[in-house]
Parts: sequence; C-alpha cells; structure tokens
Amino acid sequence: MFARHLTTASCGRRLEHGRTDGNDSLQRAGVYRPRAEHPTRAFDASVALRAGVFGPDEYGIAGRDPDHQPTMADLDRDERVVALESLGLESRMARDERKAGIVIAAAPCPMLVVTGTADTQWPRQRYDDLPFSADHFEADGVTHWGLVLNRRVLPRIGSVVSSWLEKNSRLPKQAD
Repeated sequence: MFARHLTTASCGRRLEHGRTDGNDSLQRAGVYRPRAEHPTRAFDASVALRAGVFGPDEYGIAGRDPDHQPTMADLDRDERVVALESLGLESRMARDERKAGIVIAAAPCPMLVVTGTADTQWPRQRYDDLPFSADHFEADGVTHWGLVLNRRVLPRIGSVVSSWLEKNSRLPKQAD
C-alpha cells in the first residue's frame, strides 16, 4: 500500500514490542525501533568495539524512582514508571558500533526524522549533516522518552507521521 519508507523511533521498548496502551497511531504509521544512532559519513575505526553489556546509568538514569528522572521532564509519573519498567541491559558491542558510526551513504527511500526540542541527547541539530535529504518534525517541549511515551503529544506526532506517510506513499515505487 505504501511506498518504501525508513521510519524509526529511538527509544521505547513498548513500540518495539507493539504495545502502546491504546494509542497505536505511531504503530499504525509504521514507526519501529531499530536502535540506530544518527547516520554518519564515515566509520570511526578508533572507537574500541567491546563485548559485554551496559545499563541505563549510561543514559543518565541512576535510579528507579519515577519522581526523580530529570531526563523525562515532560512525562507524567505513570509514563515515567512505564519508561523505567522498560529499562534493561543492552549490548556494549552494539552501542560501540553505533558510536563508531552507522554509515548510510544514501537513503533508499524517503526519510522523516522526528525529534523533540527538550531532547538534549538527540537534538534536531544532530541530523543537520545527513548525506541525503530528509524531512524533519520537531515536537515542542518533548524529551527523547516523550517521543514515544508522552500521551499528550503522541496523537500529534502520530498525525504528523501518518500525514507524511500518506504524502510520501504517492511517490513512484523505487526500482531495486
């Protein structure tokens, strides 16, 4: 039905596992979570690729108290509880590979980058130097976590993504 699209959301195991607590507009729009950091023009071979795992403390989450999560300022308490319940150990090797750079020379499809103005780890500016064109939507006052868990903005983000998909589905299908 739609032309091919590359759509991603960086955080939120709830979307990764298809659970959205009744607000499935992003899931219906085809947003999924491949955990790729921003694309780069070159792989940085100086980054050591290490085995093992790391925890949420490396993202600035030092405790499990939902009332003390400064990186989740736009989330209400219930949303912060959901975010904290989704935390777990992650692959150190995969993180190091992402840090070294995910090289994408050209996007094989239309791309939409959705960011939040309150996201200090992955702000809109990190995507200014992509080696290909991309459309951007920046959600006002939304943190990284809020992009997938803030129930007050998810309908708006879902609407923007759905409209973008509808607009871009009218493009001719690209040859393989």
